[in-house]
Amino acid sequence: MKCYSPVDDPKDITTKEYVDAALDGVTNKIRSVVTLAADGWSDKSQTVNLPGVTADNDLFVAPIEDSMTDYYDADIRASAQAAGQLTFMCETVPTASLMVNVVIFD
Repeated sequence: MKCYSPVDDPKDITTKEYVDAALDGVTNKIRSVVTLAADGWSDKSQTVNLPGVTADNDLFVAPIEDSMTDYYDADIRASAQAAGQLTFMCETVPTASLMVNVVIFD
């Protein structure tokens, strides 16, 4: 799993249109949205159920637009994956529930 740093300049944020164009023609993908519940964090970690993910899938993970500021302010990132599960870690526990886009590539 590759982890990237938070975006410091809003101009560097990848848009949905850019991602859609990049994924055009990729046939083996599953798109999902997961919720990181505000009360679901334990020791700055949260695991969500995500059908279709395995320990070896390539993933694209990014917050939906309405969750973007809180997601990056908390320095959230996907940190581990297993069969049917995706784990996120943060530096600061967010006070609101956040929605995150996940694209799973087979």
